[in-house]
Amino acid sequence: MPIQNSDRIALNATLRHPKATSSHNRLKQFRKVVNAKMRFNVSIVSSKVQENIIRLESDGFVMLKGLFSEADAAKAHDELLVHYSQDHKDREKHKAQEAYWAGPNGTSVLTKPSHLLIDAYSKSPTLDRLFERFLTGYETQPLIEALAGKNIKLRGYNIRLMTGAYDPPPSHEWHRDSLGEFGFGILLTDIEPDENAATSFVPGSHLFPYCPRWNNLFYIPKTVLPFLVKFSFFNKWLGQKALKRSTGAFGKKGDAYIFINDTWHGRQPNLHRKKSMVVLIGAFPTEYEFPDKVTPPPETILAQLPDAVRDVANCQLPPNPATDTILKRMIRHRQKTGNLTLWRAAQIERKVFDWISIPLMSPVFRKNVYKYKYYLTRLFQKAGVKI
Repeated sequence: MPIQNSDRIALNATLRHPKATSSHNRLKQFRKVVNAKMRFNVSIVSSKVQENIIRLESDGFVMLKGLFSEADAAKAHDELLVHYSQDHKDREKHKAQEAYWAGPNGTSVLTKPSHLLIDAYSKSPTLDRLFERFLTGYETQPLIEALAGKNIKLRGYNIRLMTGAYDPPPSHEWHRDSLGEFGFGILLTDIEPDENAATSFVPGSHLFPYCPRWNNLFYIPKTVLPFLVKFSFFNKWLGQKALKRSTGAFGKKGDAYIFINDTWHGRQPNLHRKKSMVVLIGAFPTEYEFPDKVTPPPETILAQLPDAVRDVANCQLPPNPATDTILKRMIRHRQKTGNLTLWRAAQIERKVFDWISIPLMSPVFRKNVYKYKYYLTRLFQKAGVKI
């Protein structure tokens, strides 16, 4: 049976509760009203599944420890390494120098820190079977349905292998992806804490007002002159508050995670030169439009996939009925930027620095950059701004 309407009202109220501003407090509030009568068409689910659903709605991501065996993860890893080796050989044979490469073995992106296999359907039969279990398992199917509805479609089926190159910060800036998107991650190697290229998250940030990539200065964007960022008072203040609980998808091979792509995420640096491998699969509820053109795998590839994987990769499942999901509640309960808020001040500061940088990044300015930097620094010092 579905959750009672009174409980639903109480649950929605917890998101607006003044004491529910932190992820921890939201979890405490949620547990008061959530019981075994969940919001999707499953009559009874385990307490562990309930906990994962609560965690996903509260934090925007949830780790699934030990979802797959280490032996299966290692086997998928070894099967994929064969294709990585072939991709290197194809690049050498065709003397390919560009990062993006569509070769005989498929599409890949090779940069100094990482090597991506794009849409790696059927390249590892073991991985395809693992993902089928992800979609249909008794611990994960109710979680996916609570998040997005019964029917989903895949946007990407990618593998990320870190090359082992030293990759200092900033490795991948905090950002959001397209509205409605969510992701599956499967660890095919161990990924330890302490800057080892794990996917990074800010818990609860799916309820933040906007995407930091276009509105903040937590990193140095290409549209802003680097020396201006040191004067970003409001963004430094916001960063201290918003990013203090940032964490990562750490775990053993065989662990997995699901996350809402509106959760601020990125990738940690790879300071210890690890060669980790992670499966990164993007998906949408079927009623959402893709933000770009997505071409399903050809029939020859689809025929090699397990049934459940074939259905979501082919993008032909019908739209979900108008049911309440975590994604829809996220949109309803997201914070507003407001007018006299730190969110707004930091956003305006970013826009002002963008505007200042446009003329200063012109060819004329570049010839005299050090002179202008000297005079601008002196101006700030005279105004009493500590540099």
